[in-house]
Amino acid sequence: MSNKHSQSLAVFTVPIDTFCDPPSDAFSKFKKATSDAAHHFEYQFPPLMAGTIDNLMTCNESLETMMQTSQSIMKTVCQACLDIETAAGNKKAAAHVHGLISEIIEAFKWDERRFSTRHTLPQLIPMITGRLQSVERDVSAAMKEFATITSEIAALEKEVHGSLQVQSVSAHLEPQDIISTDYLTTRLVTVPAGRGKEWRKTYEYLDEFVVPRSDKLIAKDAAFELHRVVMFHKAVDGFTRAAREAKFLLRNWTPETEMTADSAADRLDSAESKSESMVARLQEVYPAWLTEAATACIHTTVMAAFVDAVLRFGTPTEYHCLACSFVDGKQRSLMVQAEKLLGDRKSDIYDRAGAGDGFLSFSATVHKF
Repeated sequence: MSNKHSQSLAVFTVPIDTFCDPPSDAFSKFKKATSDAAHHFEYQFPPLMAGTIDNLMTCNESLETMMQTSQSIMKTVCQACLDIETAAGNKKAAAHVHGLISEIIEAFKWDERRFSTRHTLPQLIPMITGRLQSVERDVSAAMKEFATITSEIAALEKEVHGSLQVQSVSAHLEPQDIISTDYLTTRLVTVPAGRGKEWRKTYEYLDEFVVPRSDKLIAKDAAFELHRVVMFHKAVDGFTRAAREAKFLLRNWTPETEMTADSAADRLDSAESKSESMVARLQEVYPAWLTEAATACIHTTVMAAFVDAVLRFGTPTEYHCLACSFVDGKQRSLMVQAEKLLGDRKSDIYDRAGAGDGFLSFSATVHKF
């Protein structure tokens, strides 16, 4: 997705005793100060089990890796959704996908049914990872099929609308142009514009079994001429080598393929119809991909924020939380305001203006979508 529409989720966590202002006042001031940069919603951690310090350290390392993986998968899913909407003709595809992600983030609730808090953190991590990997497999399989049909359409468009070097020759040929017998065959050669005279002088000598005076100009455009030439079957290999050495291009065409193949235009119509059906189907499917991937990413972010908070502030796990979604380019100013209004007033971090570089007196976990 373009940077203009890329967004992130930040979960700010502060212990109860760090506020000089009542939490509600501090949050209100922060929301007001950053209203142009982010959407805010208060959030409370589910009753996750903190476990031992050793478990938390291990989980912290696992979650750091998981955050990177989930961001990569989310980027892949978002790009797939964007490609689908663009293929469907949506000129505001990025804004549309961005809006769906915002709705998912703001409607998020911990999924107790799938990820029960009765499980320990080491148990929850692979469960959520598994959901992400499942979405990635589904998206990769579908988009591979989509890419194949898109590539096929691009190739067929060249055959129908491209230069004579790649264009399908069927529309230019008349039945009488094609000679195919037990002994004779027809070949088509693309000659660069300006070299037609040279071709006519030399083609008979490219192989001794070329039929004299069998050249016929079939078509021409600004860059190339398409010529028909007749030869004995045994001349084809030698003629092909000699034509290449002379910088003439023998088209990948035979009388047999002409008789059996559908026209490029017909194949293009069929491929475009198949693509339209596929895009319509993917438009119905991709919101589920997006929801599944984004929800798993948010669960990951919440767990990472919880573990970071416990490691920073210890137990009991009595924290105030605020979640923000914001677009790229706003993170630095957001962090500065967060440190100013939510940070530990006993800390000198804000005075050192380090908040914009990520040096905070509280926990801030950020996940890019």
